[in-house]
This record gives sequence, structure tokens and C-alpha cells, in this order.
Amino acid sequence: LLLSRSSQSKRSWEEIKEAGHLRMLTRTGPTTYYLWKGEQVGFEYELLKLFAESHDLDLDVVVGTRFQELEQWLTEGSGDLISASYTNLASRQSPGFKFSNRYMQTNETVVSAYPPVESLLDLVGRTALVNPETSYYQTLQELRTQAAFLLDERPYADTQSLIDEAIATRNTFTLADQHLVDTITPVDNRVAVGLAIREAQELVWVLRDDQDELRAQLNAWIKKNYRGLNYNLLQTRYFRNIAPMPTRPDFSTDSEQLSEFDELVKPVAEEFGFDWRLIVSMIYQESEFNPRASSFAGARGLMQLLPRTANEFGYDADMLYDPATNIRAGVEYLAWVRDRFPDLAPGTKTWFALAGYNAGVGHVRDARRVARSLGDDPNEWFGHVENAILKLAQRQYYSQATYGYVRGREPYNYVRDIQDRFEAYVTYLNLLQTPPAAPNSVVTQAADK
Repeated sequence: LLLSRSSQSKRSWEEIKEAGHLRMLTRTGPTTYYLWKGEQVGFEYELLKLFAESHDLDLDVVVGTRFQELEQWLTEGSGDLISASYTNLASRQSPGFKFSNRYMQTNETVVSAYPPVESLLDLVGRTALVNPETSYYQTLQELRTQAAFLLDERPYADTQSLIDEAIATRNTFTLADQHLVDTITPVDNRVAVGLAIREAQELVWVLRDDQDELRAQLNAWIKKNYRGLNYNLLQTRYFRNIAPMPTRPDFSTDSEQLSEFDELVKPVAEEFGFDWRLIVSMIYQESEFNPRASSFAGARGLMQLLPRTANEFGYDADMLYDPATNIRAGVEYLAWVRDRFPDLAPGTKTWFALAGYNAGVGHVRDARRVARSLGDDPNEWFGHVENAILKLAQRQYYSQATYGYVRGREPYNYVRDIQDRFEAYVTYLNLLQTPPAAPNSVVTQAADK
């Protein structure tokens, strides 16, 4: 079935329309294409999907790991165009390829640990981490004529791994496109965004030089839709409206009631074998107790259920803004995720279930495999698999993973924040039930873990 959709064939625009599907060559990443809770998402994926739908075409995705690989596949006919944050630079104008008009503009910025780099003088004496295959390498070569810094070339390294190293290593920095950084900073407050180096870099789709009709169709669609309503909605969803990472968990309460939904949560949590206080902590993490909350990918309500997921479990997606329906559907789905890890101890299984609820079961399974390969315990979340899931934002790991890229900082923070809030809720409620201490005595109340 897969081969019937991905055979090598250099197709004309008429042949693409006759086949009924367009093949997108890309790399998985936060701005291009990845799986989120089983959904195919990514700014470039959704943008090209809009183009495909405007011509009644399905969009197929063919994932590679390097630009050179994608170019080879395009030349061979394994795909119809490349959409992978490809920068339109004169140095990249090579025989056999043509570029579309720009579908996005971005700039290159300096990324480091705090404090941020705010001038070229701040670069002097530092070391720049760079993959020589990227456009950042040319930029850094030009910058070295203005500021004396060292170049540490990292062939095959992806931008995310270079950012991770730059913020962990003293006196280093790297470059990244601003729209990529915009997807990272909300979930990782260690990243300092500094000086903008190149402005108005054009991102383009890459085609073979014999694809003039497809190129004309793409350019006509860009001209009509660039900065239009659907385009701006996508930009807002992916780059301007990402939920910020909390600086600390919120434990605010002034009574025995943790939320106005406690009485809805308690019986459902008991039915499915969860501590109700954990579920309340999870609801806060998902929606901050807002039953009308919605996410960039269409998740709804208190527990941020996707309509597709609700339907699969027999719930009416139109009822997901109803607190009782949403809580029951969410807890049932969490129990289903928990059951996907039958080999784990009951207590440990809960943390894996939370990670799977946030990122998807497949990504957690990939992280367990990575943990094992690193010599960590694949059966322990904290300190082991949680660190491995961070690696799945780096190409050397996600390129070998079954489910590809995941923004690992998000499930890492998600589970830790829920755990911290849950323990605080338990401690708080236990203290309310503890008789007042006698004068001059000290009462220590341990959290019920």
C-alpha cells in the first residue's frame, strides 16, 4: 500500500492531478512536519496541505534527514517538491532545481545561554557551533570579518541539538531562524534570543527545473494566499500563540476544594483507578480550569481532548466543552494510554501515561528505546526516560525513531509540573486534616506519594 503511493516517478502537474495526491519531501521538525498525539502537524505541512486541498489533492509526506537526501529524492522522482525551511540564497541556486516564490520570511538570530548576545562585540572570543551544510555557515563566515570568534563545525548536526549545546556550554552560541526559535522559547526558558543577523530571509519550495507548471501553480497560490486569512491563522497557531512554559506550578487554593470540578472528577477518577487530586492537577496543566479552552491543533475543553480521540472513545466531539463529558472522556483516554505500558509498575505507569497523553504513546515508546541505548532505565520516567525524550528533538535521535521528531521539552515539563502540583495538593489537603499542633511543637507532614 505504501509503495503504491510513493513509487519513483517524475510527474508533471497533469499527472499529479490525475493521481490525486501531491508528494511533499521534508524533514521532521517543529516548523515543518511532526506527529502530535497522533495528528500530523507542522506549519509547512499545513500550508502545503491548503495548496493541495485547493486542487482537490491529498498530501503525502516523504520524510528524509538531510537536504542533500531530499534533493536526490526529488531528482529521482520520489517526491514532487521539497518543503523543509529551505532558504533562498544565491549559493544554493544549483543546476537542475528551481525555487518557488517565498512562502515565508524569517531572520537569523543569535541563540545562547543567558545573558543574550546583543551586539557583535558580545561575540568576540566565543565559539560558534554550526553545521557547515546550512545557510548559517555562510552567515558566520561573513560575520567573522567583523567580530573575532571561533567556528566549531558540526557536520550533520541539527539546529535543535546545537541550541541545546549552546545553552549548556559556556561562551558558545549558534544561529537559528527566528520562526524556529519562536517554537522553542515558550517551552524552554533557558534559551536567550539575541541579535538578529540576517533579516528577511526567504523560505521557498524546491522543484526540479522541468516542473514549470507545478511551480506556476504554487506561485499563483502564494500570490493569492500569502498573508491572507488562512495563512495568518497558521502563523498565529505555530509561532505567536504557543502556550508559555510556566515558571512555577500554581497551587493556589484557600479551601478544601481544589477546583470547581472536584465533584465531577472524584467518581470518574475512582472508576478508572486514578488519584482524583492527580486528575485535578492535570486539568489545571491542560486548561487552567477553563472549560472553553482550545489548542492550536483543535484540542478542546478542560482536558484538551482532540475531537478525533473523543469520537474513537464513543463521545460526541460537540460536547467536549461540557465539563462532565470532557472529564470522563479525558480520564478514560488517560486510562487507555496507561494500559499501553503493561510491563511497568503501577505507580511508575502513571507518569508514562501522562507523558503519552501529552506527546503520544509512540513518542514515549521511542524515548524508552533511546533510554535503553543510552544505558538508562527504560522503566523509570524521572531521571531516565524523561531525559531520553529530550533527545528526540535532535535529528541524530529522531531520525532513527519510529515516530520521528517530538518537542521533548514539552512532555518533560508537563509530567514534572503535574507531579509537583499533585504533591502540593496532597500536602495541603493532609495539613487541613491534621489537628492543630500543641504550643512549642513542630509538625512535619510528608507528601503522600
